[in-house]
Amino acid sequence: MSQSKALDLDNSSFNAAANLAASLAAMARSIGGRDERWDDAWAVDARSPHPLPNSVALLKPLSNEHIGDLAGRIRSFFTAGSGGPSLIWSFWPASDEDANAFASYGFMSVPGPPLMYRPAGAPEISYPPELDIVEVHDDATVLDFETTFVEAYPVPEMQPFQPGRIVSASALGGPLRLWVGYVDGKPVTTAIAHVEFDVVGVYWISTLPDARGRGYGTAMTDIAARAQPDLPAVLQSSDLGGPIYERMGFISMGKSRMWFMPKIAESRGCLETRRGRHTRPGRNSRISMLANVAPSTGSK
Repeated sequence: MSQSKALDLDNSSFNAAANLAASLAAMARSIGGRDERWDDAWAVDARSPHPLPNSVALLKPLSNEHIGDLAGRIRSFFTAGSGGPSLIWSFWPASDEDANAFASYGFMSVPGPPLMYRPAGAPEISYPPELDIVEVHDDATVLDFETTFVEAYPVPEMQPFQPGRIVSASALGGPLRLWVGYVDGKPVTTAIAHVEFDVVGVYWISTLPDARGRGYGTAMTDIAARAQPDLPAVLQSSDLGGPIYERMGFISMGKSRMWFMPKIAESRGCLETRRGRHTRPGRNSRISMLANVAPSTGSK
């Protein structure tokens, strides 16, 4: 590996998508979930009540010619498992025609977060002195990570919390790395890095409400982004988080595309078949959960 690798812009969408799927797959496998990789997409079913861990990352741009086949494979994958709910991610530009065609199969188009990257070798920043950042390494620190993330993100679908619904210690020791930040011995903030496909993927930055505004999320983002110092880092930002990440050296690569698929048993009831085609389901109260799906969203 070279001393420093810049992001290959020609392959950046693939690298980011494959990294996202690989990180979710590593966590899902550790708790008995499943994943399946095709030539054009990578599907992960963590059996989660929240759609984020049950994601599909597109590994190629949407093609109108093959949208129906892809939609069928995604639905079959989740039908054979938990049924979702799930998210479908695309980091390639897509025409409104293609995006709407995909949505016509029952995948509701929702606003996608900006994809951002930071070249290797970013200047070091100082961390709050009271923040003790510990890499997750055993069952106890896994539990601190899970409980903090579920409360801080937040993930109401996983409350009251039950251990082992996000990740287990068996996922550690490979490309996936997790951190917990402590203040006065209390876990208050989280971060994930996944090192694969020539990038460091930064995910699940979260901070408890009463610990926000002190720079903890910024510190956690930075330490995750440096998981492999000679590689660039990528993350999916919220709109509000974008300026913070820009100050840290991240550069926007444009908006991603995202679709939501309700749990299969529910989505069957809201799809109608007209002339052999599925119509898009109407909005429902479950879409409110999508306010916090961006993997790197979190108050700093």
